[in-house]
Formats: sequence, structure tokens, C-alpha cells
Amino acid sequence: MGIWEFKKNLALLTVSSLVVLGVLIAFTLEANAEPPHKRVTLRDLGVAQLAAHDFFNVDRDNRIDADTATEREDGKLNLTTLFMDTITGEKFTDAEIALGGEFRNRENIMLFTVASEYGERYLELKEEMSAKKAQKQVIKEFNAEIKEVYERMLDEPYPDKIKGKAEATATENLALRILHVLLPGKIMVDDKMVSTLDPDLRGIKLTDEELEQLSKKLDGKFDQAFLNIVICFFNPPMCLDPISLLAADQSFGDQFDTEFTFDHFLEEVKDGSFDTDEDVTEQIRNLFAKGQVT
Repeated sequence: MGIWEFKKNLALLTVSSLVVLGVLIAFTLEANAEPPHKRVTLRDLGVAQLAAHDFFNVDRDNRIDADTATEREDGKLNLTTLFMDTITGEKFTDAEIALGGEFRNRENIMLFTVASEYGERYLELKEEMSAKKAQKQVIKEFNAEIKEVYERMLDEPYPDKIKGKAEATATENLALRILHVLLPGKIMVDDKMVSTLDPDLRGIKLTDEELEQLSKKLDGKFDQAFLNIVICFFNPPMCLDPISLLAADQSFGDQFDTEFTFDHFLEEVKDGSFDTDEDVTEQIRNLFAKGQVT
């Protein structure tokens, strides 16, 4: 064998070895890689939060006594949170509807953007038809978007509607609170990275492009920003003691003696997905099956 033939064979052998080595490394990295964690868009998260407010509005009496807690919602996806003050039973004015209805729908910029969009959609439709028909149409559109968000978020088909008077439960309420894990501490607004809880964002809406930003990943952990929330009021000017959203969710399960603890649900989603056979998925599935109105 000539020297050139020997060098040629050596080169081919070297290339082949590198290819095999590359395949082995890639296989090893894939085997040891952390599984992908579910993330959704900020719009998806806003829609899901609006659904949560439409399902539940619990006055927890300072989170002390479950017996005196009051549920002001009916567990249905009928947008009462947009159209009616569930404390007084009075309908919201058009101006209030344009701002997303209930004041709690202004808790963060994602939720406010979605809630106010549905409010504005209702007012647009009301110029073309009766208020009753406009409200019915908005509820139909809301339920259609919820179906899409549910399927993207849980990676499973939307459950069939449960007919009758099946009532939402405290355990289902607790399970839905797992969405708080997806809340991002910072988001991009007007080309600047800002705190999601920045009070200067109050009343500002995200653009369609900004709504395409991704949420925090589903990993069973809260963003640090939501472990020390300071709520301030301007009239009269005052700030409440810092609260932890995680502690509030954990104490909800304690207060209402739910079937599962919030920590159990957190443990189930730390792998980054809503698995079909997990308790948190089953509870959320049951809730949306009961809550459909269209």
C-alpha cells in the first residue's frame, strides 16, 4: 500500500470515528437532558386567568374561617366577572365593562388586556344588536377561545360538557391555582423589560405582538416576584403588608380541607407537563367540563 493510499484510509477512518462519537454524545445528552417544560403565551395566560375569575370569587374572610367564606361566583364560564358585580348583584356600566368588569381583572397587565378586549368587543357588538344578543355572542367567543387555550395548555382534548347542576369544588379551585406557577416575574413592554407587578403598568394593555411572549415555565416553582407582593392603594394612599402568593394558595387548601394539598399539585407539575393521569389534571378537567355554558 502506497503512502497516499494509507493516508486516505486513515482519513476515512478518522471521519467515521468522529461521526460515531458525535452520535454517541448526542444520544447521551438527549438521554440526560431535562424534559421540556410547558410554556404558554401571555395571551393564553390572560385568558386562563379570566376563566379562573369567572369560575370563582371567594371571600376568604382573611383566610381564617372556611365556614364564613363566601363564594360569589357560580362556577360557570358565563362572563359574570365581566358583566356583573357579584357582591351587589348589579350590572356593570359600559365604562366598567370596557375596563374588564370586576376590579380584580386589573390585577396584572396580561389579565387586564384580555378582559378589556372582551369588554370592548361587547360594546362593539352592542352597536349592531341588542345588549342581550351581544352578551351571548361574547360569551360564545370566550368559550371558544378557552377551548383552544385549554388544549394548548394541557395537551389533551377539551372535555365534554357535563350537563345538569354539577357544582365546582374547592379542590378544583385549588388545582386551577397551579396556573400561578406560569406567571412571569418580568415581561417586555414597549421594548423594555419590566416587572409584571410594576404599578406603572396599571391601565396599560399589551400589543398583539407582546401577548405572544412566553410565560414562565411549568416547573412547580413560583417566580420570586410573587413570593413578596406589595399591594398599594392611592385613595387613601396606603400599602398592605407583603404577601406571598404561594403561601396564599397553600393556605387555601388548608382552610377548605381540600382533597389534595397545593404542594401535591406542585409536585405533579414539576416535570413540566400536565400528565393525563395526574390529580391536578383530573381536577382541572372536571372543572372545565362542569363550567361550559355553550
